[in-house]
Amino acid sequence: MDTNGLCYNSGAPKRFIAEMDWAIVTLLRDIAGGTTRSLTGHLRRANPLVIDALIAIAFASIAVVDMQGAAESDEGFRDSDGLGTLLVLSQTLPLVLRRVAPLGSLAVIVAGIGLHAALGYDHIQVGTFASLVAVASAAYVTDNRRALVAALLGAVAIGVFFTTTRTSFEGVEIGWTVAVWLAGWIVGSLFRTRRIRLESTEQVLADLTERKRVEDALRESEAKLRQSE
Repeated sequence: MDTNGLCYNSGAPKRFIAEMDWAIVTLLRDIAGGTTRSLTGHLRRANPLVIDALIAIAFASIAVVDMQGAAESDEGFRDSDGLGTLLVLSQTLPLVLRRVAPLGSLAVIVAGIGLHAALGYDHIQVGTFASLVAVASAAYVTDNRRALVAALLGAVAIGVFFTTTRTSFEGVEIGWTVAVWLAGWIVGSLFRTRRIRLESTEQVLADLTERKRVEDALRESEAKLRQSE
């Protein structure tokens, strides 16, 4: 009770502040949600080849920077040169074709990784990530048979790399590499199965819609004929 005899509720200011905070958070969430939906819409409408080209360029840029850092190391690796740069780019730029020619893209990346290691260059980590993206994409956009070919290419890449690289790896590191590659292939295969099911469902729905349209048209024609009689 205050001096004027008016009742004062000490919790009111706290509730007011809490309500204002919630209103601000809600507004920011709506703005962020709208921005995210807008960005998602633009990405869906964009040419997939353009998106893949941007991804490939980003990987290639990071790989070149990584290569320059590896060239400054004193661990006995071959100095980076024009051939090394070409092999590094061959590990990343083929991602631009990961949906158009997934197996071809993966094969070029695998060959680039193997030759790069066999010729004595230091390992470029970005190439490993690019190969992971390639094997997951190949498992996703192809059929079951070609997905197995992608898995075989991945196994060959791992074997060639670890038998030719000058970098020493422990058994745990090798195991983690194999597990990550296998996980990428499994994820791509699971999403491929989901995609095939969705496409089958959409086809069934399209067939049912077309059948209903034809039946409605027939019923309308029969009704017109009965009226004309």
